[in-house]
Amino acid sequence: FAFSLATGLFSFTRTLDWSRWLTRRTRYYERTISQKTVRTAYGGVSSLDGDTKNSVLVKALQHYVDQECRLQLRTAELVLSAVQNPKERSHYFYDSDDEDEGRTLHGTLSKYSLVTKPPHRVWHHVGSYGAKGAVPCAVELYIDADEDEASEKESGVKHCTLNFYLRSTGEGSV
Repeated sequence: FAFSLATGLFSFTRTLDWSRWLTRRTRYYERTISQKTVRTAYGGVSSLDGDTKNSVLVKALQHYVDQECRLQLRTAELVLSAVQNPKERSHYFYDSDDEDEGRTLHGTLSKYSLVTKPPHRVWHHVGSYGAKGAVPCAVELYIDADEDEASEKESGVKHCTLNFYLRSTGEGSV
């Protein structure tokens, strides 16, 4: 009896995560931004967010992290992102000096921006922020993407969910 108790206790202590018990838990304030899209077999992408416009928020966050945070990344995904709304193009029925800009390579490329997206499933330090008068606290970003492969086989469309998690120890930081 004593031997089985000792071996059971030994195996229990081997599987126990001591770091979780011995370290102090940090209390985080967290925010989540989700974007749900459907990608067709022909490459078309449409949003399932309805009225929330999370796609605009995700795009703004990606541009901000790329331009302002200057993360030191060993690997990253590069994306060519439109910075001009296609609906803002000039109308065909009047003459404009800017009309020739869209026909040249420079004019076409000036409507896009190259965005460096950080790798998924890794916490990235994006800066220290805080409410007015409060001590700035570190803010971290975690990106997770989930694609539903089963729906693609059945219907030819792929459901994709992109989640952005922001966390900080400061209440007014996120």
